[in-house]
Amino acid sequence: MVHHIAEKWRSAIQSSAIPRYKSVSGNLLPSAREVSMKCFEPDDSSENLDKVFTQMHMQFGQFLDHDIILTELEAASNCCADMAPDGTHPDMFNGLSCFPMKVGDNDRFFTEKCITARRSLGVDVDGVRQQINGVTSFIDASQVYGPAKLLSDELRTFQGGKMKTTKEEKDGKVIREDLPQIGVFKCLKDTISHCPHAGDPRVNVFPGLTIIHTAFHLEHNRIAEELAAVNPTWDDEKLFQEARKIVIAINQLITYEEYLPKIIGPDMMNIMGLDDAFAYDAGIDASVTNVFGAAAFRFGHSQINGPMRIHGSRAPGLSEVFFKPEIMLEESGGVMKNIIINQVKQRCQKTDHLFSPEILDKLFMNVDAPGESFDLPALAVHRARDHGLPTYLDYVDMVVKFLSKFNISHSFVKTLNLPNCLLDGTYESYRDIDLFTGAVYETPVDGGVVGPTFAYLLGEQFRRLRVGDRFFYEASDSQLGFTPAQLADIKKKASLSNVFCKNNKKLKWIQLKAMEKRSSDNPKKSCSSFDDFDFSLWKEG
Repeated sequence: MVHHIAEKWRSAIQSSAIPRYKSVSGNLLPSAREVSMKCFEPDDSSENLDKVFTQMHMQFGQFLDHDIILTELEAASNCCADMAPDGTHPDMFNGLSCFPMKVGDNDRFFTEKCITARRSLGVDVDGVRQQINGVTSFIDASQVYGPAKLLSDELRTFQGGKMKTTKEEKDGKVIREDLPQIGVFKCLKDTISHCPHAGDPRVNVFPGLTIIHTAFHLEHNRIAEELAAVNPTWDDEKLFQEARKIVIAINQLITYEEYLPKIIGPDMMNIMGLDDAFAYDAGIDASVTNVFGAAAFRFGHSQINGPMRIHGSRAPGLSEVFFKPEIMLEESGGVMKNIIINQVKQRCQKTDHLFSPEILDKLFMNVDAPGESFDLPALAVHRARDHGLPTYLDYVDMVVKFLSKFNISHSFVKTLNLPNCLLDGTYESYRDIDLFTGAVYETPVDGGVVGPTFAYLLGEQFRRLRVGDRFFYEASDSQLGFTPAQLADIKKKASLSNVFCKNNKKLKWIQLKAMEKRSSDNPKKSCSSFDDFDFSLWKEG
């Protein structure tokens, strides 16, 4: 991953692999868990729901994140064993694996005095520790197909361009079709009895994520069938690659048309040229920036709604459904339809400094050992320190300089709301504030849900991912992308709602835009009313 402010980062760590762990005063920074306790508030109330976005917006964001970021971790077991009373660990100073979080005496939830945490895998680049992205940074549906040929081949049938699936039949009819199954040894949790297989290992973390994986997996097979019908002479490889290209295009369109605009707002979309006609720029590095992966794209953690409505009155907390993909088997797969419906009906939380207790205190909770779990917002603070990111105000300075070119930097300053925890002594100085902490306190930009700092960092990254991608779906070269007629058809018909409707026979209706609440501008539609692509446009000869 690349750095935005490399020179300041180098000087801060004196060209070494040490995390940012000291205040400007020279004293130790508060632990990430202490920052979370003092600066982030637990709140799952209906008063804090977003006015527009549904839970599906948060969920697609996680799906997208897994396409472009996989932070590999160092190998380690119990990182708490050698933590010093002040919270430091020997590995912090010698480039090794551990970087645990100290837990204070008055913690509201954790009983142990340490949360074990491993450092991100890094390599030395000119004396600086640089973290490794385990997947391709491009928006190329690698979470569907895998980031490398070995995994992609494992998912393929090599017949008709299709991917493997699992089917449940009754009276000779298929009543459920979903992701292929693999042995439990490949699951993230070895106790899982039902283990979906996809291009990304995190597919089985959460049911809401699994349903999106399933929809796009089945969409590939559906498209391959349609392509085969109009091109009976195409072989397996041709069918697979063309179907894959269309699925990638659908993902890219959804990202830039449905997901991103109302996050960063129309001004930042315009400033970053994200509304402009596509033009590839060979000079743009499309790599994921360190600040995007370690901090900015984690804004979505604040959107998470603690209760997950499944069907009827059943709405377990997230901590009860993590690593439980077997939920997908309920009602012969009918529960998948219910999860889709509830994810597009249930609104997500606002993007701010309020977080669900399910992720503040209970992430990956061990039900047999209360008090043993994880804090996701704390991890955002902790990982940024591990990666050596500068402070919040360093990024504010950078963004103000950038926005001054457009004569709007004055309005940016009005959005700054320094965290309450600065006043209670959690941070010794305002110059110690971590990026994630400061950014989630900002007033959202007009037409967006994040403040200007994250709006800039997100917009700049998505600009890179677009103009730095030679194979972006809007590329004018039809040998790389699509013919003008094919592209127009994709732009007219592709949507997340359409993907769900075309790949879940039990789903009968959905709103036009799955990530936004139903309204007069976003009405409920029958699935049968969503048009399919005109596959005759792909007919050869």
